[in-house]
Amino acid sequence: MNDPETLRRLISTMRVMAGRREIELITLGFAANDPRLAVVRQNFRSREYHSRLYVVRWPEFGGAAGELGGWLLAPEVALL
Repeated sequence: MNDPETLRRLISTMRVMAGRREIELITLGFAANDPRLAVVRQNFRSREYHSRLYVVRWPEFGGAAGELGGWLLAPEVALL
């Protein structure tokens, strides 16, 4: 989704739907270099938690972290 207005409307709609179900918190995950993060920061009140992503490699499987280059990663959010 490259359109900031569409993202803003999507999150706004999610907030309304969550409110109707008495859900108080929506959790989203963005990589630090994701341009959509700026849209979220500019349009919504948020609390940010920073983490570090690791690349795991087994012999003969996978690549090095450097091979990821400037890829835009999409971390999956999990809450304990």
